[in-house]
Amino acid sequence: MRLPLSYKDVKGPWLLIEGQRHMNEFPFPPPESLGHLIERLYAWFTASGGHLVVIFVALLTLLLWQNRRPVTPSQFILWTAVILMGAGILELNSLAKPLLIAMGLTGVACTTWRRLRADHPLSLIQTIGGLMMISCITFLTWAFHSVVSEAPTPSRRSVCKNNLKQIGLALHNYEFRYRHLPALASNEMTHPRSWRVELLPFIDHEPLRRRYRDDEDWNSPANTEIARETTARVYSCPSNPQPTDSERRFYSAYVAPDGPDTFLIRGRGRHMQEVFDGTSYTIAVMEGCGLEIVWTEPRDADLNEVPIGINLPGNEPGRSNGVMSSYHSGGAQYVMGDGAVRFLGSNTDPAVLKALLTATGGETVDIPGP
Repeated sequence: MRLPLSYKDVKGPWLLIEGQRHMNEFPFPPPESLGHLIERLYAWFTASGGHLVVIFVALLTLLLWQNRRPVTPSQFILWTAVILMGAGILELNSLAKPLLIAMGLTGVACTTWRRLRADHPLSLIQTIGGLMMISCITFLTWAFHSVVSEAPTPSRRSVCKNNLKQIGLALHNYEFRYRHLPALASNEMTHPRSWRVELLPFIDHEPLRRRYRDDEDWNSPANTEIARETTARVYSCPSNPQPTDSERRFYSAYVAPDGPDTFLIRGRGRHMQEVFDGTSYTIAVMEGCGLEIVWTEPRDADLNEVPIGINLPGNEPGRSNGVMSSYHSGGAQYVMGDGAVRFLGSNTDPAVLKALLTATGGETVDIPGP
């Protein structure tokens, strides 16, 4: 007899689904190398908005250094505007950020030392040594704070992996209760409802599901407020630079393949026995950040309209025309019908990807490794 799964099963180091053990992300492993540690430190710093502060401090320090007099209100407003505009440009150039951070920290140290030197003149050697000492202390303090803050925090890709595990777990719990999977979009004739809404009780958001108005469209005023809820972050990617649309509704980072032969289908819930290709060879849900789909919207990756590919370039920055897309380098993640989370590289053969997207195609597929 198959027992229902609960969220507590995700807490341990192993996740049991369909009698198979899958490695979980809790507790998270330590950094594998110095490069991995630096990558995690940098991800934390940029995610916390620290680079914007450094930009501001660097430019303000430069202004003080050149003028040697207090900044006027007009100059402050002008530099603030320049910083905000420049931040958007620098988001596209990751190579410029480390250099800018170093310049900002050095600028703070130089300004502090220059003010001290004005009161007590020092020799050239003392000045150079003092600047080096202040710069090193400032950098080491920032690095230590980053290590302490980042140590218990998972990487962004690991967060998405765990989100997909929760979604796979919720699909199995839904199937256990109702003896069928959720429909891709239920109640299509009147007010279509997304499978992401149906899974809310199974991801610890039952009150949110009760608030959802089944007798109204997904974009009605009442349901729009649901789409703005930050509590359903299990559907969001932490790497998404623009997590909401113009109406502040959260996008879904995870979509299901939409077609007559996919794991989830429209109109009705498919039975597990109908997945003839096997749940271990059929994609249930995948990353689809570039499609810009609101998480309550009854829309997914339509295989008849979206090209079969991973991280294909889109028509606009931040968008992708591929059926799978993520903000993580190298490819995208997905959860299989059996609950296992895997990773596919951007160069995966479209024929292999298409075979994994179907549930009854009868293909024999060797799943590519990470």
